[in-house]
Order: sequence, then C-alpha cells, then structure tokens
Amino acid sequence: MTMLGHIRIGVGDLRLTLSNADEVIDVQVAATPQQANRIAIMMIASRDAFDAGDTLTCRRADEGRSATLVPGPGGGR
Repeated sequence: MTMLGHIRIGVGDLRLTLSNADEVIDVQVAATPQQANRIAIMMIASRDAFDAGDTLTCRRADEGRSATLVPGPGGGR
C-alpha cells in the first residue's frame, strides 16, 4: 500500500489568537496577511460581546507567546 502525501510550505505562517489574560478563546492560522485580515474580521464578528482585557494578536506561527508586542494606538490603556 502506497500513501501519497505532500508538504505545503508557507501554510499557516501567521497565527491569530483571541485571548483574555491567560485564557485562549480562539486560535486560527493564516497563510497570508490578507487571509489574516479576513480571519481577524470573522473572529471579531463571531463574538457576541467583548470583555475588558480581550486581545486579538497576529504573530508569526513560529513566535512564542512571550514575544515582545508593540502596542498600537491606544495600547497601554
């Protein structure tokens, strides 16, 4: 029995994580920045409400959770 397979390089290069403190609410992967944008919009749209402290991050899939984040406008509030 022969099983054919292939490796897809570059798929899932970006990881989007919706979390609150140490609780991970949702994790998705995206191959491109454009796909990450669409996924982020869908993740936000799927929520009924947001709680204080909810955070949506997009990082390279090979980065650890402890990677340095640079706050955007209004970050640090």
